[in-house]
Amino acid sequence: MKGVKTAIVALIFLVIGLSIGLYGSAMFSKPGTGGKPTAVSPSPKKKILFYRNPMNPSITSPVPKKDEMGMDYVPVYEGGESGGPAGTVTIDPVVEQNIGVRISKARVMRLSKMVRTYGRVALDEDRIYSVYPRFKGWIERVIVSREGERVKKGQLLCTVYSPELLSTEQEYLVALKGKEILKGSDIGLLRKNSSRLVSAAKRRLELFGITESEIRRLERTSRPLTALGLTSIVTGTVMKTEARKGLFVTPRTPLYQIADLSMVWVFAEVYEKDLPWIEKGNEAEIRFEALKGAPLKGKVDFIYPYENLEKRTIKVRMIFPNGDGRLRPEMFGDVSIMASPRMTLAVPSQAVINTGTRELVFVQTAPGRFEPREIETGISASGYTEILKGLSPGEDVVTSSQFLIDSESRLREATAKMLSPDKEKAAGNMGKMDMGAGMGKGQKAHNKR
Repeated sequence: MKGVKTAIVALIFLVIGLSIGLYGSAMFSKPGTGGKPTAVSPSPKKKILFYRNPMNPSITSPVPKKDEMGMDYVPVYEGGESGGPAGTVTIDPVVEQNIGVRISKARVMRLSKMVRTYGRVALDEDRIYSVYPRFKGWIERVIVSREGERVKKGQLLCTVYSPELLSTEQEYLVALKGKEILKGSDIGLLRKNSSRLVSAAKRRLELFGITESEIRRLERTSRPLTALGLTSIVTGTVMKTEARKGLFVTPRTPLYQIADLSMVWVFAEVYEKDLPWIEKGNEAEIRFEALKGAPLKGKVDFIYPYENLEKRTIKVRMIFPNGDGRLRPEMFGDVSIMASPRMTLAVPSQAVINTGTRELVFVQTAPGRFEPREIETGISASGYTEILKGLSPGEDVVTSSQFLIDSESRLREATAKMLSPDKEKAAGNMGKMDMGAGMGKGQKAHNKR
């Protein structure tokens, strides 16, 4: 009786177990399989090529190990490299987000730059005038005797007594009388010669600097001047003067140097890297601490064709209007040159990696796939760099974490070179070399034994 009861209890538990098993199988089976459980095929294992230092990818090891900080070396599996040019890197989207990869497009844009430097005010050399006497004599009176004085065009500067000038005036008066006497002569040759003498004497007076008004006065009064006044030929400022009362002067004696300061030059020193931006005609501004208010505006007038060897700079000359006389020679100020804008293909400057011998950017050719691209760059301004060669408009370049990608790219490129067929073949040939080469026959025989 007990055996029957035991068999019945065992049967009941067996039925309950089978029911739970069938119910669980239906719960965990994938939809659409009719309640049948699906078999999970194990993923094939990839071959480990080598192990690399987690902090320095350039350090590798053929066997697992730990670095100085106790961190395990990271395995590098076969097939990890993507297709494409050497150094192409494929990054998991999660890793890409974690390391902060950012992308920007190469695009044609307007690049311009403000070149800032210092400038020195100087005289406009085209507006400097010198006053020399055109005859020998002695200074009788000095009207303008100090440097820095403002003079107007035609203003009397000093008077000079000249015996040479006096004799020329008398010759002119005599020629005029002779012409008047021979006016009614029947001999035409005499009348003609007298007119020539008058013209020659008048020409000498003009060469001495006698004005037309003075000549007419001489003709009217018949009284020669004992001293001739020298006048300013321009409105400006006296920069130098040698005129002193009683000084004997000749045509070689510089008496005055007068500068027209209505326009001045400003010389600026520009570094080599900024020179490609500057062209003749560019607008410029200058500010002075002593002169408050808006900056003064001018233009680039000339770029000197040589360089300052000590400063490694190039001199640039600008011209500024100075009608109010606020700009004084030898003043120093802050200069800003507005370079000519240009339309060009450009990328953010942080995208460019300079290796010392070449320049690279990483181009995203597909999601998570980055290809190194060698480029040629031009000018840089406002955070962007001009691309002369190597990129096309619209291509995506990496602007952040590109140095991490560059490290991975270099490592993969080196690995690809080490694992290339030529390298493997060379290694195989090295392994097949006759290790007995160079040994004697006795040594080879001994080795065979």
